[in-house]
Amino acid sequence: MKNRIIGMAAAACLLTVSASAQDVLDKIAKESCGCATQLDTTLNEEERNMQLGLCMLQSAMPYQKELKKKHGIDLNNIDKDGEKFGQLLGMRLAVQCPEFVALMARMSEEEEVAEEVAAAAPVLPTSTMEGALSTVKSAQFLTLVIRKEDGSSVELLFLDHADGVDQVLRKPDQGRGTTG
Repeated sequence: MKNRIIGMAAAACLLTVSASAQDVLDKIAKESCGCATQLDTTLNEEERNMQLGLCMLQSAMPYQKELKKKHGIDLNNIDKDGEKFGQLLGMRLAVQCPEFVALMARMSEEEEVAEEVAAAAPVLPTSTMEGALSTVKSAQFLTLVIRKEDGSSVELLFLDHADGVDQVLRKPDQGRGTTG
């Protein structure tokens, strides 16, 4: 009987220690919830994870000593302890912040749909030509006039966005004579 009482007391001590160890993570999760539910949904997954990590770190800073003592997580050595911190806090965030879980599920679903659409999009054919840039015209559409080696010229109209067009429009003579 005496051993049973000692065993029950030991179990109660373990539960108390476990509950208090979880307490700091629960506090951080609750504080992280507001920031986590305000994540920019237009960011890609890596950028969103970075933003979430910053939310979690900001919420955890006041509990640095407690985290190190109870979980061995050193926020000053986040390169080493960051993954463990993220896993522990991520589980608590899921429990403490159901809005966050719903947001992450919705964004994950949107990413999957976007990937399916991108995979189903037709691949447009491309072609190349040799010649020298002779004129850049800026009207309703950007037009590049290419003079080919045989003396003929070809006008290329950009009907859609092209990277670097703003640079061409600022200095239309910059590429003149360039061959390629």
